[in-house]
Amino acid sequence: MSRHRTQSYRHLLSLYATLSQVNQSILRTNDADTLFRKICRISTEYGHFRFAWIGIHDTFQQEIRPVAWSGEGAKYLQEIRIFLDPERPESLGPAATALRTGKPQVIHDFFRDSRTIPWVGSARRYGFRSSIGVAISRGGKNIGVLNLYAGEKSYFGRPEQQLVREMALDISFALDYFDSKDARLTADRQLQSHRERLSFLLEETLKNNRQHDPRQILRAFSRSAHTLTGSTRIAFGIFEHGSLAREDFSSTGDSLPELPPPERERIASWARTHRQAYRSDRLSDDHPPSPPVNGTWVHIPVFGAKDNYLGFLEMICPEAYIKSDPDIAFLSALTAQIAGSLENAFLLQALSISESRLRIFQKTFESATVPLCICDALRQDLPIIFANEHFSRVTGYPLEETVGKNCRFLQGTDRDQEEREYIRTALAAGKPIRTILRNYRKDGSLFINELSIFPITDPDGTITHFLGIQNDITDTLSLRKNREIASQVFDMASDGILLTDSENRIILVNRAFTEITGYSLEDVQGKNPSVLASGRHDSFFYQAMWNELLTVGYWQGELWNRKKSGEVYPEWLSISTRKNGDGTVENYIGIFHDLTGVKESEERIAFLAYHDPLTGLPNRVLLRDRLEYAILQSTRRNRKLGLLLIDLDGFKNVNDLLGHHTGDQLLVEVSRRMTQGIRTSDSVGRMGGDEFLVIFPDLHDLNELSSIILRLMEQIHRPYEIDGQSIILTTSGGVTLYPEDHSGLDDLVRHADIAMYSAKNRGKNRVHYYELSMETELRKRENFKQEMIRALKENDLRLVYQPQVDILNGEIIGVEALLRWYHQDGIRYPGDFLGFVENDDLSVALGRWVLKSALEQHDRWKSNGMDIRISVNIFPRHFNGGTLVGDLASLGNSGFDLSGIALEITENTLVSDLADIQKTVQSCKEQGIQISLDDFGTGYTSLTMVRILRPDSLKVDQSFIRESSDNEGNRSILESILKIGEGFHACVIQEGVEKASELRMIREMGYRHIQGFLVSRPLLPEDLELFFGVWRKNRLWKKLGESG
Repeated sequence: MSRHRTQSYRHLLSLYATLSQVNQSILRTNDADTLFRKICRISTEYGHFRFAWIGIHDTFQQEIRPVAWSGEGAKYLQEIRIFLDPERPESLGPAATALRTGKPQVIHDFFRDSRTIPWVGSARRYGFRSSIGVAISRGGKNIGVLNLYAGEKSYFGRPEQQLVREMALDISFALDYFDSKDARLTADRQLQSHRERLSFLLEETLKNNRQHDPRQILRAFSRSAHTLTGSTRIAFGIFEHGSLAREDFSSTGDSLPELPPPERERIASWARTHRQAYRSDRLSDDHPPSPPVNGTWVHIPVFGAKDNYLGFLEMICPEAYIKSDPDIAFLSALTAQIAGSLENAFLLQALSISESRLRIFQKTFESATVPLCICDALRQDLPIIFANEHFSRVTGYPLEETVGKNCRFLQGTDRDQEEREYIRTALAAGKPIRTILRNYRKDGSLFINELSIFPITDPDGTITHFLGIQNDITDTLSLRKNREIASQVFDMASDGILLTDSENRIILVNRAFTEITGYSLEDVQGKNPSVLASGRHDSFFYQAMWNELLTVGYWQGELWNRKKSGEVYPEWLSISTRKNGDGTVENYIGIFHDLTGVKESEERIAFLAYHDPLTGLPNRVLLRDRLEYAILQSTRRNRKLGLLLIDLDGFKNVNDLLGHHTGDQLLVEVSRRMTQGIRTSDSVGRMGGDEFLVIFPDLHDLNELSSIILRLMEQIHRPYEIDGQSIILTTSGGVTLYPEDHSGLDDLVRHADIAMYSAKNRGKNRVHYYELSMETELRKRENFKQEMIRALKENDLRLVYQPQVDILNGEIIGVEALLRWYHQDGIRYPGDFLGFVENDDLSVALGRWVLKSALEQHDRWKSNGMDIRISVNIFPRHFNGGTLVGDLASLGNSGFDLSGIALEITENTLVSDLADIQKTVQSCKEQGIQISLDDFGTGYTSLTMVRILRPDSLKVDQSFIRESSDNEGNRSILESILKIGEGFHACVIQEGVEKASELRMIREMGYRHIQGFLVSRPLLPEDLELFFGVWRKNRLWKKLGESG
């Protein structure tokens, strides 16, 4: 590792430690000043910077004012000033530039950078050679700068800059969090004020509900508003019969002189057009003249329950009382509470006036046989003052629920605004109208109301009332609508429909008929449907169809017809008859739909029955038929037949790393190349997954077959470009040749499969020709697997344990569990049998046995006072198979202490989906289980997995110490691995230490944890307990490095 890379690595470790401490301080600090002091101290203590300081933007002096610092240059800040005025040279330095631009400013050489000229002298005295300045924000705005100084040039490379930026972002996040706490306190105070105002609002509501005179209500409310706001002048306006009635009061509550009519009218006109609340320190430009405003002028409108404008409240208040829009909203809510009282008072007055008139009309309309209602035209909302019995019968509303309401109460949310405007305009003009409305009865049912309205005038010609006559036309419209719907259904149906008369002449067709056949109504009207005949059916077909139609009155079946374009198509046709009252046929109705899509689907289904849906290649069913035919032809012609079974090496990794979509595209491309790479007489098919079978008939000899296979493999092995990814594939193939392999069809395929797996077991990327010995080897593997199953059942397996020690203090840091098979032929070691089961489901069962046995041993040791962590090797199939987490949880539920084990995983385990690996590792850690990366340093996953998985320990592969004496590269790797472990707080254990010279070498590098035969060979539990006693009593770790 180069000196520069070593320095950069040291920098990153320091910055990671600094960032970690900063984040912890953020969690424990409640104010900015304390946080700034802690960050500066942490930067010099953990980041090893010569000096660190934080400056805040002083907006008054336009300079950066230091507020916290730490390190060897405290006096440096007394000697410099950093201004923000762009005209001064001190404003061009890194700190000021970072604050203005928000971008980090890096000085690689403090003495040679033009931006630091004003401060070079001071920097020399304190040993500053490089620096970085990063902006700190608060509430989305840059408010200060974090400045770090290092004693060496070019300290801040890109990785270092990124970590400093992350530190500044964390500081900004903390400042925003402090601000959010202050905002919550302010909100609590506002809530208390809001509660007090609500209490006042409730009191005013209860008080005003007892009043019945509109003006008296507003007078009382005005006095209350004066008490609430401290107003110096207050006025209210109320609209009665379209005119404005206004009263003004002084601060003492005395009435002021009434305004002249012209000014009162101008105020009324202004109020009608300004229907929202206003707050201003002066009157609006278009407001009528009034006394000058000395304070805040407030205008609050008052609306009724149906949004009718009742009046307004105006006041002039000291600014301290009305501060913001929420105050206006509160006054608006207060006035809204009196609106109901005002409307009730208005209604009582109106009812009193109308009572005498109502008696006049009552007798006249009581006997009317149509629904009638009368509305008061002099009231703004035209309320109903009378409705007869028929009105109640049609609407369902009794008289007492009708009087006082506008007829709009019969309308729903689906009211037609345009129709409402038409009615309003006609009524305003005093014209009689007739319109149709959607109304709703009391029970919620809809009825269509044909409404006629007539104005009623008094002797002076003034419209005083409106007479409304209702007519329920729901049934009439429903009948008309049903006819329209039937017509639309006919025309919009997706099936073609044709209607003929009793003579079978076409009289009507729908749109789908035209879309399917191409014939319009004009093309076929008056013609016999036989114009569509395709000629595929003979006369007997049509004769049978008509016999059934005339006998039963209905026929349906599949028919081939011809379109206008001449295209013949299949359809499913249903014909029925329509008869009149005396049973005579008046019409024939034909309904049909195009079966072209169905036929295509049937063809597709038939295709998929014999072909692979992804690649289009023959599937197992079709391949079997072709192979059976090829064997028959080979026998008849006395020719040879070759069979090649191919499996794509590493295809699962492509799926896992690039996704199943890419994997599918790769299979399609492989299929295309294989199809192009064989002879026209050959057949290639997909057996499933990534397995393909190729049948080579009509061969002369084995050489011809080998030549064809070689060309095919060259085609397959060329690189693939899929979705921007370059993919290189290798294949494992198995070949058998008929009649040399004179087996049946199924055995030929099985022999090719055996040869293929032989190729895979011999390292993949090759083709093996079937030999009888392969089947023997396969049986041997299967027998070995069965023996292993019996060994599990009969407890022929044992665990031995090899200690892991600290060579500095002699501490036993753990043991590794290693498997031994006590076979009748002697002890078998893992290398003798794990290869047979590693990629088999049996490895999962074996892994469960090892886990349980190790946990049982840990509990036994723990009960004897020996709490020793046991490292257990996990098979990749067990780790990635989705069962490990459940197995561990089950063991934990059974009472085992899962914190007593560590799981050792190798890079072969880590080639699966990274997200799944992280979930499994996280679940293990949550249960107290440690994670160890085994054989570390030998694979491409090592450094990546340390960063992502954060293992508890790294076990260094023994190959590095075997070759380190004369290999500087290996020594550098050993040193780097130790630093990586220290950087990520992982214990580093050197495996396979067998010689004292190896121990001395790694001890000089700084290693302290080892495992190997130099300490002890793997021991049975009882022997290991004896070893521990001797190890401690004789302090054997002191003597390990003494021999050669």
